[in-house]
Amino acid sequence: MAEEKIFLEEGGIKVTNARFITHGKTHSMGGITSVSSYKIEPSKK
Repeated sequence: MAEEKIFLEEGGIKVTNARFITHGKTHSMGGITSVSSYKIEPSKK
């Protein structure tokens, strides 16, 4: 089996080629074929 590669690890979030870990929950990356990123700006109310 290939070594797990870490793509991001900061602020309680960890993303590897095998897992997505946040707030103590681990999600498998198996079956995920693509991702995208976006930024949501907070409202200025």
